[in-house]
Amino acid sequence: MDAPCLTNRLCLTSAELLEAFRLRYASYGEKGFIAPNEEGLFYDRYDALPNCLTFAVYNREEMVGSIRACTYSSEHGWFDIPAKYGYPSAFATWMRERNIVIEWNRFVIHPRCSDLAATIEFALLGAVPFFASYFDSPSFMAGVRENHVKFYQRFGYERISGLERYPNTNFKATLMAMDWANHAKRIREHRAFSRCFEFQPSVTNIDTGSRRLFDARFREPCPA
Repeated sequence: MDAPCLTNRLCLTSAELLEAFRLRYASYGEKGFIAPNEEGLFYDRYDALPNCLTFAVYNREEMVGSIRACTYSSEHGWFDIPAKYGYPSAFATWMRERNIVIEWNRFVIHPRCSDLAATIEFALLGAVPFFASYFDSPSFMAGVRENHVKFYQRFGYERISGLERYPNTNFKATLMAMDWANHAKRIREHRAFSRCFEFQPSVTNIDTGSRRLFDARFREPCPA
């Protein structure tokens, strides 16, 4: 068997986004986190927004994982992300002294790739230092299921809410958040977490990428 050759890429074309939506459906559907549908796709209205970017990890040319980054930024006029509506009180409290946060969601690994799951996980997290560099040490958050809380705590996240049903899914999650500036040095020096720096996406201009992603919507209008 060939050794894995993983790369982290920003999904910009309709074909790439559709492939990510199929992977989401396969992963979430297998766990019973979403209701079945005839399309075999899992997407929502946020996928059409310019502040929401989908990344995918490829093993050579096969998509084996995907994650979405939804950015809340008062400077850019980006105010629409899932956590704001799923956890309104906790989100408002966290943002009182912050202007920007990137929410990670739709974190999936191909069901056939369980043997590579840990490596794919860190490859997907390459988007974290990528965004941290671009936005000058923002904060990050994610709706986390209980069985993954300890992993996020080791990364530097803290619980900021109780368990709530995560938007557009059948599972409950707690909102967790962290300030990159407080944890960047430890993450960079951590034996395992430092691996995410090896998989930063190769994108030269995130603003251009945002506009291209918006224009690459595979249908109009994007369903809610």
